[in-house]
Amino acid sequence: MKTIYSIIVRAYGLAVRIAGLFGNSKANHWIEGRRNWYSILENKLAQNNKPVIWIHASSAGEFEQGRTVIVGLRKANPDHFFLLTFFSPSGFIEHNDYEYVDAVNYLPLDSKLNASLFITAVNPKIAVFIKYEFWYFYFEALAERDIPLFMVSAKLTKNHLFFKWYGGSYRKVLQLPTLFFAQDNSTKLLLKELEVENIIVTGDTRIDRVLEVEQAGKSNKIVEWFLKKEKAVIVGSSWSVEEKIITKWLNLSSYSGKVIIAPHEIDEHHITDFSNSLKVKSIRYTQADTQRTEPEAQVLIIDCIGVLREIYSYGSWALIGGGFSDGIHNILEPTVFGLPVVFGPNYKKFVEAVDLIDQGGAISIKNYAEFNEQSKKLRNFEVLTKRSKICKTYIENNHGASAKVIHQINQYL
Repeated sequence: MKTIYSIIVRAYGLAVRIAGLFGNSKANHWIEGRRNWYSILENKLAQNNKPVIWIHASSAGEFEQGRTVIVGLRKANPDHFFLLTFFSPSGFIEHNDYEYVDAVNYLPLDSKLNASLFITAVNPKIAVFIKYEFWYFYFEALAERDIPLFMVSAKLTKNHLFFKWYGGSYRKVLQLPTLFFAQDNSTKLLLKELEVENIIVTGDTRIDRVLEVEQAGKSNKIVEWFLKKEKAVIVGSSWSVEEKIITKWLNLSSYSGKVIIAPHEIDEHHITDFSNSLKVKSIRYTQADTQRTEPEAQVLIIDCIGVLREIYSYGSWALIGGGFSDGIHNILEPTVFGLPVVFGPNYKKFVEAVDLIDQGGAISIKNYAEFNEQSKKLRNFEVLTKRSKICKTYIENNHGASAKVIHQINQYL
């Protein structure tokens, strides 16, 4: 098992390097971030004499899922050194100066040597992994040293590798964590099928995070200038299919209200092509001139990162990207503001999406025709109000996971 796993991981690393040779910026960030990783890590730990709490998140999305846990652990354990690691450049680039940790580092590619060097250098008192990254050699190194390992907001489905005919030998990694904090009971039952018993169902910590954002009540002058007290349809983290749908809708339908679009890809070429595809007037967020008396555009394109989660507060309903590819992006961010959400058919591995569809706060579509039909229904005030109330109630009924997780972890510190 270990031999096959090592070959797969090394093949992944080689594929990233090949992509970097062809100019892929994310791949090059991934490579450069790991160059001389050991000496960089040693320098960051050189002056530390406190016990280390190591927290790992794959990317920016998983970081948001674990943010409330990090803050809660920090407040409860100010005498500890907090190390945050990322696998993906998206997390490291956006959060390398995060105020609630003492150091941020890339996690070296998983291998027996890298894991041994890393764990020996860090010597964490505990390790906390967010959601579902299972790095065998890191987990093994922690277990060999009797270092507690916690899986926060764990979520598994039958489609996961562990339940495939070829994933049998990899299931051993599930026996290594000290405790699983599962998002839902279905994950608990699946883990029990694989003879894992150390599970507590706590819920989804992201709900606590989006509640923090909602309660902070941040305003945005550019969006307020653009909307002039109107509400907007918001397209969040859109991929090409959602952008084609919204472009066709704006170009062909009679809808004349404001629309805010935040594409997942914000490189210059993509933003320009998308803007040019619209027959209605649009303006880019970074080029908005709030000194104008009136914004001469129907569409605001968000061409930067870090503002979308607050912008949802200005919406009436939202189209969320990812449902026509690998899976939907965060629908809790609009839901906390009472926005009914629309997304593509690939959503079933997300508990909140399944729940909200069952309850009536979310709608799944397969094509433009279905989107157009649902958009007409959402223009009805009574329909919109009913769905909005369902979304808010869902958040109210499901928060509190972070406090449960923090309480359990603190017993090991």
